[in-house]
Amino acid sequence: MASDQTKKMPTPLPHELPRRRLARELQGDGIEFGPGCHPLPLTRLVTRIRYCDRFDKETFAQLFPELADHIDSFPSTIDFPLDFEREDFDQVIGPASVDFVIASHVIEHLVNPLLFLSRVHRLLRNGGLFYLAIPDKRAFFDRDRRRTPLRELIDRHERGTFDLTDEMIVRFLNEAEQPETPITPTTPGYHERIADCRRRSIHTNVWLADDLIEILEYVARHLNVPFEIVDGLATDIEFILILRQTSDVRAIDRYPTVLGRIWFDSYRHAQEQYSDSKFTKMEELIVGAHQQLMVLDERARETQGFVKRIKGALDRLPIAGSISRWVSNKKSDE
Repeated sequence: MASDQTKKMPTPLPHELPRRRLARELQGDGIEFGPGCHPLPLTRLVTRIRYCDRFDKETFAQLFPELADHIDSFPSTIDFPLDFEREDFDQVIGPASVDFVIASHVIEHLVNPLLFLSRVHRLLRNGGLFYLAIPDKRAFFDRDRRRTPLRELIDRHERGTFDLTDEMIVRFLNEAEQPETPITPTTPGYHERIADCRRRSIHTNVWLADDLIEILEYVARHLNVPFEIVDGLATDIEFILILRQTSDVRAIDRYPTVLGRIWFDSYRHAQEQYSDSKFTKMEELIVGAHQQLMVLDERARETQGFVKRIKGALDRLPIAGSISRWVSNKKSDE
C-alpha cells in the first residue's frame, strides 16, 4: 500500500526535528496508532506504514473542528479502523508481524495502558522497535494535575477496566481547566460535557519521564513484557523513547546507564538550541556529575561480570575441589 508519507512533507517546525532524528531508527514494515493530524515523518527505509485508529478522516474532522487547518495531514486511509484500547489489535494485525510500532502521544489517553504495552510487545517481531512518546505534563494544560500513580494503572489492569468513567473526566475538567465553580453532576450541561469528552478522548493519565520508566520496569518484571531502551530524548514538551522488543527481562538492568546518556544528550542538544544563559553553573555541575556516575556504574557492571567469569573458570578446573578444601582449611586454622 502506498503511504501518505511519500508526499512532499512541509518544512518541519523546530519541535519536530528531534522526532525526525529518532524516526531514522525505524525501517521496514510498521504500524502507527492514533496518528491524528501529525503522523510521524519517516525515511525511505520504511517499506510500508499502516495506520490504526477508531476515527477515520471524516469523523476526526467532525470531532475536532479546531484542527481544520491541519486535517489534510490526517492519513487518507485508516488501515485498521478499530478501538485499539478495547480490541486485540495484535491478533487482528497479526502477532509478531511488524518491524516497528509508533505510539506518539497515545498512551496518556488510554484507561489501560499496561494492556496496550503487552499487545504491542506481541505485535512486534523479535527485536522490533517501538517509538513511544508522551507529553511532559509541565508543558501542557496538565501542568497542575496530579501525576497518575502506577498503583492506579495496576488496579485498572487487574480489573480489566477499559471504560473512561465520569469521575476520570470530571477530574480532568476540574484540574486541567480549573473552572471558577468546580464541575459536579448538578452543573448545567454536565451530561453533554461528559459525553463530548468521552467521544473526543482526554488525557486520562499524567506523567513525567520517571513515571514512564516505572511503568516499563513493572510490565517487564510482572507482566513478562520487557523492552530494551535503545535511544531517546527529552524536549521541552515531550519524552520520546525508542524501545526494542526482547524476551530478556535483564534488559531493564541497563536502564540507569542508558537513561543517563539519553538525558545528558538531551541537555547537550538543548544547550546548542538555547543560549548558555538558560543553564546555571550548578545545573552544569549536576549533569556532569551524573554522567560520571553513569560511567562508574558501567565500569562496576563490567568488573562484576569479569569476576563472575573468572570464578566460573576456576570452578571448572580439575583441581577446583582441592583448592576449595585448602582455602577452607586455611580459614579454620586462622
